[in-house]
Amino acid sequence: FCLGVAALSLWYFRSAGSYVFGDDAIIHRYPFAVFISRALTSGELPLWNPYNWSGTPFIADISADIWYPFNLLYALLPAEAVFRNLHLFHIVAGGLAAYFCARVFGISSWGALVCSLVYGTGPLFFHTIYNGYLILTIGLSYLPLVLGLYQLGESRNDPRWSAAAGLALGVQSLGCHIQLGVFTAGLLTLKACHSWWGGRQWRELAVPLGLALGIGALISS
Repeated sequence: FCLGVAALSLWYFRSAGSYVFGDDAIIHRYPFAVFISRALTSGELPLWNPYNWSGTPFIADISADIWYPFNLLYALLPAEAVFRNLHLFHIVAGGLAAYFCARVFGISSWGALVCSLVYGTGPLFFHTIYNGYLILTIGLSYLPLVLGLYQLGESRNDPRWSAAAGLALGVQSLGCHIQLGVFTAGLLTLKACHSWWGGRQWRELAVPLGLALGIGALISS
């Protein structure tokens, strides 16, 4: 359902003859996507960008996201197709993650559907499309997933779910600006503090929180 709503919205823009993305995507993000695509299809890592200024270390650019796993698609498919569909994919994924997170916290299926629609098809995501902020789109799509996985690990005392939350946190940090990963890590810390305030022992909370944050930091570093 979320996929249908998001796809219909994007189809409307395209059928109306409008280009979905704004200036930031055209001037900054799309040229990076083409550069990554050309490097990967030729079997090289894009270590150096000779086109900006007198040359810059591309692989160290926080906006390049070269280590984000889904960027491997640039080696297999045309850059324009990947660039367009990464936005759509992460919007749908964000909506599904919001549904998952709501259900984990005990919200009914209909309430979770409302959460999914508001989060995945609301202005929060669609303004990132128009402005071309793929980095924000990626980061926001992971936030409810990380929180939901962490809640499962904390509530069930199951380190596997906590480790999964750390994995999702690390992948999120590879695909977006680090401050959004730090924000998500802070959200997990606040969730642990809330559980402690509700009567849980801090020793019970240290393991899931430490596992999630530790794995996330290890992957993102």
